[in-house]
Amino acid sequence: MKMLITNIEYENNDIFITCKTTIGNLKGKWCDKLQLPILLENYHCELIIREIERTEVAIFTSGEPSVCYENGMVAFTGVCEEIDDIYVVRFAGDWLEMVDVKNDDFMIKRGDVISFAIEYEGISIYPYEL
Repeated sequence: MKMLITNIEYENNDIFITCKTTIGNLKGKWCDKLQLPILLENYHCELIIREIERTEVAIFTSGEPSVCYENGMVAFTGVCEEIDDIYVVRFAGDWLEMVDVKNDDFMIKRGDVISFAIEYEGISIYPYEL
């Protein structure tokens, strides 16, 4: 996923960035200790999203992918593409993430649109080179 860094904050020994993606804004912990983020630079990144509870997930049969950061929470909406002990969710053409749902009874099916919101501290951001 490609993102533009719009804000950088330092909390204790951690770096948190706010960024703009093709489907909205998000905030999370920058996890590359060798490369510091640069404001208004574009990066290709992948996320690690903390395990979420089944009760935190809403399931829909249709909807558009989106991400929104507001009031300390990041709300995600995406399409489930694969299921294999973990869900592979598409948020954009170049953005797939693995989403681990705790205590899930596999009610989420391939093609379902899922939505969940978590605190920004539960999102780790890892930049990578193409």
